[in-house]
Amino acid sequence: MSTPCIICVAITGSLPTKQDNPAVPITINEQVESTHEAFEAGACIVHCHVRDDDGKPTSDPDRFSRLLEALRVHCSGMIVQFSTGGRSGSGRERGGMLHLEPDMASLSVGSNNFPNRVYENSPELVDWLAERMIAHDVKPEVEAFDLSHIVQAARIGPAQLKINEWCIAKGGHTRTGLEDNVRLDRHTLAPSNAALVQRAVHLCDKHKRPVAGWQQARAILGLTGPVK
Repeated sequence: MSTPCIICVAITGSLPTKQDNPAVPITINEQVESTHEAFEAGACIVHCHVRDDDGKPTSDPDRFSRLLEALRVHCSGMIVQFSTGGRSGSGRERGGMLHLEPDMASLSVGSNNFPNRVYENSPELVDWLAERMIAHDVKPEVEAFDLSHIVQAARIGPAQLKINEWCIAKGGHTRTGLEDNVRLDRHTLAPSNAALVQRAVHLCDKHKRPVAGWQQARAILGLTGPVK
């Protein structure tokens, strides 16, 4: 049997809006409902951003706390991954929610150019975020977040579906969701996060890859402690 494929769903992101796609979940309630649908469709990791009352990205620990509490009730066992990305705050504000002890958190390990800004991740900040993750038993998701990597992946297949299929076919894991759908494939907007997860499940079946359940995903990622 081939290695089970872990499907991560990036439900919201920091850039997509309702104007980009009406299905993008913004409020906590919308995020929980969308995550639950994606969980039932086969996703076992949820990559989380939160928004303020105006729909703008924020690192507000209270909003992350409310989301985490609801996800642990309605998506029991699912791996919850917080974003510490730079669009949601500046400096150490970006890690102000790590004390909540999600299962995982993103960790961008270097600076790079975005199309219209410099995404700055100083060595000091990266080290501090990593130390906070270690202190609170949060496993980092190390992000290779450089445009050169995205361009290279796009050369293999320009649409998000093609990139995911390449990853699955080569024995890796995959991430999908409205965050990436809006950023990478604006001409084919999906109706929901669950629909994108179902598409990934179909690709796993096509390439004879079993889809990892949350228990398998925790074992593969070394999340061996009790479910929080």
